Amino acid sequence: MLKGYRGKKPADMEALTDTILRTARLVTDFAEITEMDINPVRVHTRGSTALDIKITIEQKE
Repeated sequence: MLKGYRGKKPADMEALTDTILRTARLVTDFAEITEMDINPVRVHTRGSTALDIKITIEQKE
């Protein structure tokens, strides 16, 4: 489906890549994040949207 089908336009793969890289950067920059669940991510013909996100944070003392 990401490449398009039955006359539909392909998904914005650049936006999906950007979403993945930004998510990786977020968990790298903030060690307090112990768990993250992003499901689903919708990739549009222009852009992407994370529809449901759960982040667990452990406070450092």
